[in-house]
Amino acid sequence: MEKITQQELNKIIIIHRKFLTGTGGGVRASLKFKDLSGLDFRLADMSNADFSASCLNGANLTQANFTGASFFSCDLHKADMQSSNFTRADFRGAQIIGSNLTEANFTHADFRQGYMLNYNSEDSGGDWGQSGDTGFSGSTIRDTDLTDVMAQHTNFSDANLHGVTLHNADLSGANLSNANLTETDLTGSKMARTKLTGAIVDDTNLNGVTGDISALEKLQEEQQGRKTLDKKSQTKNIANMVRNHSLWVASAGQNGEQLNLSDYDLSRENGISEYPLSIIVAIDCKFTGLDLEGVSMQSSVLDKSDFQDCAAHGGDFRASSFKNALFTRSDLSQADFSALKVEKKGEETTYQSANLSGAKFAYCNLEGANFKDANLTGTDFTHADLRGADLTGANTKGAIFDKANLKDAKLNEEFLDIKSD
Repeated sequence: MEKITQQELNKIIIIHRKFLTGTGGGVRASLKFKDLSGLDFRLADMSNADFSASCLNGANLTQANFTGASFFSCDLHKADMQSSNFTRADFRGAQIIGSNLTEANFTHADFRQGYMLNYNSEDSGGDWGQSGDTGFSGSTIRDTDLTDVMAQHTNFSDANLHGVTLHNADLSGANLSNANLTETDLTGSKMARTKLTGAIVDDTNLNGVTGDISALEKLQEEQQGRKTLDKKSQTKNIANMVRNHSLWVASAGQNGEQLNLSDYDLSRENGISEYPLSIIVAIDCKFTGLDLEGVSMQSSVLDKSDFQDCAAHGGDFRASSFKNALFTRSDLSQADFSALKVEKKGEETTYQSANLSGAKFAYCNLEGANFKDANLTGTDFTHADLRGADLTGANTKGAIFDKANLKDAKLNEEFLDIKSD
């Protein structure tokens, strides 16, 4: 592919604007089969431009106008597309993996199948030339307008669609496995043969949905049946529960009661990170989407819990157990999952390691995270950003690092040959 520089792009944007306004010297932008990775399109008007089969890996497309533009079979891996207008744009066969589409407008956009023969991208992770499915895997599409989109067979697996408007969308045969559809409005959408395994459908609007509506309703009923906290209740008031837990910790179990949040839905408890949460039990607990920045959860049992889409920068999770927990798309940069020193009177000092076996960190920001000596057997780091992370001494048997960014990460000797993104 021909590499386009930022200076060259700036000139093309100016000439294309002249074309749109009918000014002399204007020419429609045709950027087919170009390498546009990392370039800045902010605030540009690229309506009706042609980007077919180009690479826009990591490009900045924010607050721009791409109405009617063609992104046919493009690589938009990790592109920033926030707050832009993509009305009636053509994304057939495009790979929009791990990208940010927050508050963008995709009304009437085309996400159907399509592919360019003999074109492939190592970074895209797509099966181009085979299925031609458009892919949004791992992307953040929060509060975005997808009204009337054609998304048959589109892959939204592991994507965050919280608060998205999907009125009258055609999602027939689409893959929504492990997608976050919290408060998503699916009014009037077609969902025949849609894959929903592991999808979150809390407060999802299913009005007028056709297709597998019974499966959706059953899934929603199951998820909304979890226990919740109650500020007015003595036994389900988080302040009282934490107070009893603190007494239990201070008295070595003689007074108070250990905090047990197993099976609770805490996804609306954004202030929970302010409480001391060390040595708690919270098995199969829902923390989805919470602000947990700087949270302290050392030496706790949090197996099978859901931390997807959480902001937990700098969180202290030392020596805790997160077996089969979900962290997909979360910001865990600078988080600490290392071992914790345990000193008991009259006994030799020991170290308790964190257990993250079987946990899923796909599409997570783990830059600078500390996994030293952790149990990472079977842990999934697909497309995770592990730049500068410390994995020394960790047990990584069976762990998945497909498309993970391991640049400057500290690794065990047997993983030193892993290619960073």
